[in-house]
Amino acid sequence: MHIKNKKTIFVLIDNVEDPQLHDNLLSYTLFRRMVFDFPCEIVHINELDSRTKQLAKEYDLAIFVCAGTHIDNFKPELEDIDFDKYPLIAHLLEKDGDLSFHPQFFVLNLAVYNKINCPQILDTQKIDFLYNNYQRTEQNVHDDYTPLNVRPGTSTSVENIHLKFGGCLLHSLLNAGYTVSNVNDAIRSKKIYLYHEFNSQYLQAMTKNINIELPNDPGQNCLRDFKKELGYQINFSNVFYPVNTENMDTANNFEPVDYFVGVSSGLLPVGMFKYDNFQSCKKFTLLDMSDASIDWQKYIRKHWNGDIKDLHPLLEEFLSANPAYSPVSRQFSHDFERFMSINNLTAQSINKCWQTYLECEVEFEKRDLLDNSTYSYIANKIKDNSQQQTYLWLSNVHKMSHDMFRIGAQQSLQRFYNNINCLGDANIYLYSGYYTGDLKNLNQADYATADMLL
Repeated sequence: MHIKNKKTIFVLIDNVEDPQLHDNLLSYTLFRRMVFDFPCEIVHINELDSRTKQLAKEYDLAIFVCAGTHIDNFKPELEDIDFDKYPLIAHLLEKDGDLSFHPQFFVLNLAVYNKINCPQILDTQKIDFLYNNYQRTEQNVHDDYTPLNVRPGTSTSVENIHLKFGGCLLHSLLNAGYTVSNVNDAIRSKKIYLYHEFNSQYLQAMTKNINIELPNDPGQNCLRDFKKELGYQINFSNVFYPVNTENMDTANNFEPVDYFVGVSSGLLPVGMFKYDNFQSCKKFTLLDMSDASIDWQKYIRKHWNGDIKDLHPLLEEFLSANPAYSPVSRQFSHDFERFMSINNLTAQSINKCWQTYLECEVEFEKRDLLDNSTYSYIANKIKDNSQQQTYLWLSNVHKMSHDMFRIGAQQSLQRFYNNINCLGDANIYLYSGYYTGDLKNLNQADYATADMLL
């Protein structure tokens, strides 16, 4: 059976012992779960064996990820795996007859785990154990101790041995006739484990400055890869979102709007004209600290005619004329189709929205949307421009990967509140990563725990 047919749980393992990194790494991996495009629940655990037994009573499949792991969307790669044939996918390690796996990431068929009486996953003490004289592939994923898979051997023997992490589970599966498989290259390419147990010194420094120099040592290769992943978010001035992939339908319960203030990004402000209560909006103030974002918005306002087939070529022209600028995603066609689909927009409706937008007064300001002074500025702009209600679109500026890593979810949430409190009593409908709705109805006490909101 494949993953799409199984009730699946995403299990975040809290294994970070360094108190200076704990909240940062936990928040970061929990946040990155959002890119995993698969409808499954999330649980955060620090008692692996007892909690796995509990989960096995309710779920078919569990995806285990340790805190301090960067993940991209590996849903397509998991969908190719038959988890009845391979009930465990893990970072297999085999040296001199010692079989185990690294805890950073593994996927377990919980129905099979139940069937073999829920064997221990953590290390064991020395115990008498039915050892399977397994067969491993000669080919490895890397080096000489990572077999592609391990199959049951032709015999077993009772041994008094200490089993490392996963060893008891592996031998129990082998004894039951199952083959276990290593994590393939396709999935490995979409995740980075930071090995915080060895790299805490460097990670602590990176929370303050992501661009620190790292020693030329293979042990820090994962940190170099991680720097590349976060790097585009640090140099804000040169990156931009050509389109959004946010769902406007989650933020449409508002009174008539006459003024829009928001991020200078994508097409969401334009698409809002599909709502009747947005038809009275005649003025826009678009803010960003990215020169690229502001320049892209000015460029399409000047050159785009609203025909969707002309937008991608226009993006290529813009990039050619501005080689220092870089889109956050290079999958423009995919992102644009997703934006149109989730918001029920058609070529005709987006064109109509665009023509309406062109008739509006639009001003651009380079502003840091994480700075309190920007929100005082917004409050003053609202007093000058709005007689009805202002729509304030903050997108996910308060919930970005790099912030989860640098300051953690609790500090990120507190910064959001500090910013919002500068708005005073303005009549605002807010769309943000932490709260969407009438600003007057935001009760901060209801959102005291940041990880509830990730």
